[in-house]
Amino acid sequence: YDHTFFRELPNLYGYILTCNNMVTPWNSDVLPKELLIDNCVDHYISTGTGLNWIYNLKSLNYHENTKVTFTDINPVVLDFMQALVTKWDGKDYASFYMSHLKRVPQNYKHYDLDSHKIKIEEWFEEFKTIHCDFKEVWDSVKKLKFNYVLIDYYAENEYDFIDSNDTTFINISNIFNYVPFAPFSTVKYRVSRE
Repeated sequence: YDHTFFRELPNLYGYILTCNNMVTPWNSDVLPKELLIDNCVDHYISTGTGLNWIYNLKSLNYHENTKVTFTDINPVVLDFMQALVTKWDGKDYASFYMSHLKRVPQNYKHYDLDSHKIKIEEWFEEFKTIHCDFKEVWDSVKKLKFNYVLIDYYAENEYDFIDSNDTTFINISNIFNYVPFAPFSTVKYRVSRE
């Protein structure tokens, strides 16, 4: 209904501002515990968020020549993921994340950043308990070859970063039903893009 949509528009535009200018520290999607493919993965493509991608790689049996490509509509996310891979030691994720939080959108100012950091610390501690060999895996994964692609999956793209000869796994997460973008496209259009 129009009145409901118009009532929610300011919040939706707030989500867009936040999602186009900040990095989400953890994943909002959950993939199956076991990802089974016939071969070791040669190329893993994922949206740039959180740390689930590390264990997805482990589940897919990566090798020393596996390529990892982060794709995102948000250049801040891609810059953060590049810094994560090149500079993070795998220990204090919350402090690393907060040190890269350069600008906070005006509509996000109500959020208590100290509490945000505590939530990230708690999330990371839980993440490490589920994945008890995290540091060992991280030290191995960060040696892989990484690529960062600014892309809007709702738009027309070349996808020239994908080699059809590679065993490739693509995780586009929940982008086609993601709150900031989904309300502005019809279901038919989102399904066709997916």
